[in-house]
Amino acid sequence: MSSNHNIAPLVERYFTVRLMSQRNVSTNTIASYRDTFRLLFRFAQV
Repeated sequence: MSSNHNIAPLVERYFTVRLMSQRNVSTNTIASYRDTFRLLFRFAQV
């Protein structure tokens, strides 16, 4: 039995909700985190 867990939507929701609304960070900061995690997930997938 194989289960596919996708953490990307959870991380995306954390950054869009928590950082943007609660921490009031800039859109450039959000984009930087987004790009960093995309690279990390791509690396971890290999």
